[in-house]
Amino acid sequence: MNNYKVKRFSLIELLVAISIIAVLVTVTVGGASALVGRAKRLASQAKAVGIKMAIENFANDNRNMLPISESSSPRKDTIISNGVFDGFSTASLATFTKISDVSAYENFIKKLMGEISGTGLSGTSAPLVTVLNKREKAYLKFEGATNSASMNFLEQFQDSFGKYMVIILDTNYDGKIEYEKGGKKYTIRAKTLVFSGGSDGYNAAPSPECGGFSSNVPKSW
Repeated sequence: MNNYKVKRFSLIELLVAISIIAVLVTVTVGGASALVGRAKRLASQAKAVGIKMAIENFANDNRNMLPISESSSPRKDTIISNGVFDGFSTASLATFTKISDVSAYENFIKKLMGEISGTGLSGTSAPLVTVLNKREKAYLKFEGATNSASMNFLEQFQDSFGKYMVIILDTNYDGKIEYEKGGKKYTIRAKTLVFSGGSDGYNAAPSPECGGFSSNVPKSW
């Protein structure tokens, strides 16, 4: 008859094994979470670029005019948001004509898309909005959606985190957009800047100096 002992793990060995498994699970879950976050940021960036391209193609088709007017004197650049301007300084915001609540923002989008009649936004000195043509709308990836029943086109102006994009337009036509964000001042040679609405997003500006494509500068939202 053979006598042999069954080798068992000691308590310390079991604790070490459990710790290793816990570390592996944490690394795996953390890596997956980082990938999801990156995917959301890239999707937000793609939407921002689409909005920028649609508006700037309108300008190219209309003698450099943007699809929204500016009636203040002297003229200012226009910033469009649902009321959230994360990171923008108060002094910087004072230099813009602001469309800054959800209702006005959504009316701007609807008029831009030709979803509702008329061109003026609410208010005594309200800017006028011109409808994009079919080719310009194609950059927004919802061509063929003629009403909210066929597609909620308002979502095309929201980032992957559910926040409306912040859009800045060079409506004083001086060839640049100036703003202060995160304690830094930026001067960007562009007709349009499009920012996502939260702290994890990117913007669709022409260069990283605007604070969108580099980790060492404040990002849009």
